[in-house]
Amino acid sequence: MFQFLHRAIQGVLALLLAWAVFLLWQHRERGLPLVDLYVAWEGADYHSPDPLPRSRGTVSRIVEENVVEFRDREGRIWNVGLAGLGAVGGDGRDPNRRKFAQATRTNLVDLLVGRPIEMAWITTNANRTGLGFIYLGTNSQSLALELVEEGRLRWMPADTRVLPLLEQMRLRGADRRARTEQAGLWNPENKISTN
Repeated sequence: MFQFLHRAIQGVLALLLAWAVFLLWQHRERGLPLVDLYVAWEGADYHSPDPLPRSRGTVSRIVEENVVEFRDREGRIWNVGLAGLGAVGGDGRDPNRRKFAQATRTNLVDLLVGRPIEMAWITTNANRTGLGFIYLGTNSQSLALELVEEGRLRWMPADTRVLPLLEQMRLRGADRRARTEQAGLWNPENKISTN
């Protein structure tokens, strides 16, 4: 009798374990943000990056799909590359690539030009050029997050390691979703090579 009960309990425990593994597998997508956070934490060498210096201003114009002209509160004009975001690029001969890059610039004009933004600076140069991240609105929404999520620009993870860990995690998730959903650049119907 004891052996029968022992085997019955082992069988029930094995079924419960198999059921738990099945449930975890079915809901694995929910665990990906934790994986993203760990990857960001590991990439930042297990410490939180220092906050970036910020300044307020407006965007005067869009130079390229990942370069903007920023006017600070003192009226100085800066050409700022959007850090961590790779342009559509190319040699200019592919009409699909040119069309997509132009559409991205048009969207950025509608979204940014003349509106107040906050620029988080990575580097600035004496000739008023620099690299930075743009934040929109009162809740400081990252422009990079929106552009990566829509598949408008390529995310470059090594260049975003200066951002707070949670923001890096969100960018990693946005890039994964854009690729999975084949948004923008990742849509095979666009026939845009990202090399």
